[in-house]
Amino acid sequence: MKLQIIEKAYEWNTHEPLDGFYNPDDHIVFGETAGKAKYQLFKEMQDLGWVDSFDEIIQNYSIRRCKYNDKVKLPDAPILETLSQEQKQIVFHTNGNNDSIIGDRNHYFIKSENKDISALIEMGLMKKGNAIFDGQYYHLTEIGQQVANSVLTMKRIDVEYLSYKEPQKTESTLISLQTVKRCPEFLESNKDRECRIYSGQWGYYWRSNGSGYGGKSEAGIYTFKDAYDRTSHCGKEKGIYFEFIEGGES
Repeated sequence: MKLQIIEKAYEWNTHEPLDGFYNPDDHIVFGETAGKAKYQLFKEMQDLGWVDSFDEIIQNYSIRRCKYNDKVKLPDAPILETLSQEQKQIVFHTNGNNDSIIGDRNHYFIKSENKDISALIEMGLMKKGNAIFDGQYYHLTEIGQQVANSVLTMKRIDVEYLSYKEPQKTESTLISLQTVKRCPEFLESNKDRECRIYSGQWGYYWRSNGSGYGGKSEAGIYTFKDAYDRTSHCGKEKGIYFEFIEGGES
C-alpha cells in the first residue's frame, strides 16, 4: 500500500542525563529535513525555557530519523465521491475516526435501519450485526474500514497495526459494481482511468481480456469503461470491484 508522508518524524535526545521515565513519544519532532526538524526542536525548547540559542541545540541535542512515527495518509478512496454527507458521517462515526485509538470501535447502533444504512450495505461498506433489545448493531466491512481510514492522518506505526489487526485483501482504491450502477456520472468522469477487476466471489482478479482468474500479479489492466462494460451483467453474488491504479503503480 502506497502511503503519502504528511510529516517526517525525528527522535531527539540530549547528551545530558534525563530525569524520570523516558517516553520515546515525548521525544518526537517533525520536519521536512533533519535541519528543519532540529530548528523546530529549538523553537519548542525555547518556548519551554530550556534553551536560549540554537547553538545549545547543536551542542547538546542530536536527532535521528524515526519513520514509524511519520504522519502518513492512506490512498484516497474514490467511493467517497459517491457518498452523501450523512453517509460519510455514519462511516466515520462507526470507525471511531474521532477516537483516540482508530479502528477499535466499528459499531453503529440504531433502532431501525434507515435509507443511508441501507445504501451503505448495498455498496458493501457496512453489514448488519446483532439485534439487541429494541435496536440493531451495524458494522463496517473490511473495505468500509479502509474507506473510513483513508481520510485520516495517522502515525505509520498505527497504519501497520491496523494492517496486522485486519489483514487487507484489497486496497482502499476499490469501488463496487453496484456503486457504479447507482452513480453513472462517476463512471463518465473516470472512464479512462486504468483499473483491475477483482472478484469477491473467488478472491481473485480477472486476467487480461477476461480470460480466467489469477493473483494480483496476473491481473489484466483495463480502462474503467471497458471493465464496467465487461462486468455490468454480473449480479451482486459475484462481488465485482474495480481497483484503480494510482500513478507510478504497476
